[in-house]
This record gives sequence, C-alpha cells and structure tokens, in this order.
Amino acid sequence: MKAAETIQAVAGKLRGRLGDVWIDSALSYIEHSEVPLALEVLCEQLYEFDVSVTSDEKASLKACCTELRVDLGLAEILRISDT
Repeated sequence: MKAAETIQAVAGKLRGRLGDVWIDSALSYIEHSEVPLALEVLCEQLYEFDVSVTSDEKASLKACCTELRVDLGLAEILRISDT
C-alpha cells in the first residue's frame, strides 16, 4: 500500500516540528494495518498543535486521503509554510 509508505515518509520529515510521541503514535497504527487511522491521527495532531507543512507534504497527505478514500478535509485544514 503506497499510502502507508507515504505517511511514513512525511512523518519522518515532520520530526522536529511535531513531537515524536505524536508521530510514533500515528505510525504505530500502520504496524497494526490501520493506515487510515494513522493518517487521521497524524493530520489531527498537525492541526491541533498548529504545525505547518510544506505544500509537497500537504499534497502527499491529500493523495493518501484519496487513495484511502477518507475525507480530504483531513489534509485540507493543514496550514502551509514553504519557508
């Protein structure tokens, strides 16, 4: 499943911007074959902690939403900062 790999890659880039405990929590769902839940948790934590993402990271997360057939709103609410 491509989405799982994409989520893992984006999560790796987020280290240092979002707490490791939150990233690890989201990634643990992938280990249990709960990829949509991993995506949901990651996006919700980014939103809750007001962590901005790059436009590429947001596009990757939106692609995961499409692949997994989950609400695109999960990724749409994320704030972009390409600086």
